[in-house]
Amino acid sequence: MAAHSRKKDRSRIFTTVIALSCLGLIGLAVFYGVLPRLQRVEPVVFQGETKDYVASFFTQDGRKITEVEGRLRLVTDPFTVYRNAPNQRTASFQVDAAGFRRTTGATGAKKAFVLGGSATFGQGLDRDEDTLASRLNHHAPGYQFTNAGVVGFLSGQELALMVHYLDDAHPDLYVIFDGWNDVYDPYMWANKWPVGRAPWGFMNVFFKIEDRLAQYHEEKVGHDVAAQQRFAVSEMTRGPDEYFERTCGVYQSNLEKMNAFARARGAKLLVVFQPELGAKKTKTEDEQNSLIGWERAVKYAEKDISGIYANFRKRALTFCTTSQIACLDLNQTASF
Repeated sequence: MAAHSRKKDRSRIFTTVIALSCLGLIGLAVFYGVLPRLQRVEPVVFQGETKDYVASFFTQDGRKITEVEGRLRLVTDPFTVYRNAPNQRTASFQVDAAGFRRTTGATGAKKAFVLGGSATFGQGLDRDEDTLASRLNHHAPGYQFTNAGVVGFLSGQELALMVHYLDDAHPDLYVIFDGWNDVYDPYMWANKWPVGRAPWGFMNVFFKIEDRLAQYHEEKVGHDVAAQQRFAVSEMTRGPDEYFERTCGVYQSNLEKMNAFARARGAKLLVVFQPELGAKKTKTEDEQNSLIGWERAVKYAEKDISGIYANFRKRALTFCTTSQIACLDLNQTASF
């Protein structure tokens, strides 16, 4: 009876995630370009009809460190680089005291967290009821899903979030809704070879923080060129093939650690590879225009992010199957 119940719960979760696959299109509204920048650039990210998703960045004690006056507040974090600031309320979303976006329809006794980036958080949505976590609460009875998404997060940050924060709640299930950010962030960084550094496993805001600290140091006391070269050489990658292998390797390693940690703590883990608009066989006019906008802004098609992500998913799917990690690729579903 217990085994049948678990199988039924898992089937409901899988079915719900497939039915909501179009929500994954929000993944193209990744947080890239919204965090601290030295120059103001009009983002291609959809910020919501009321611009509630424009972000501002703060220190742990509430000191603002960006010029942007955004309604979505993020704070620095020693484990995940940054997180959602607690206790936020706008016309589009609410964030509770723990930094989680409000979910609705939570009635189950079992605790579950949905982790990921902007698609999980619900970037651009008009209300909390439309997020993936809220929908899962309505369609997967028995679980109480919490939205642990943070815009821009990559797998390394999700792993750190699990270990240092979510584990305290003793959850029964983790749903990892990601993949695209782990490809997009490094490949937007790599404009030429060899590459000295890339945001493998975590968002490039870490490097922006580093750059600002280095610039401050140079203004005050000068800089050590030899030391910068010495560190950079040790991190060089030799070309696109090695870069892709490194991208896949870091992601798969993070998934393996997530799964091992979840099992060790008595929880289940389900990995869902986020849908990507370029993989959608039939696109609306708005979707075509969205891809055109991304091409103009970041050379999305020229860099073949869709093709790279397809290969990345294929490798990750094989890895998860071999490693006995429950997984689902929404890009392959008929509904998508």
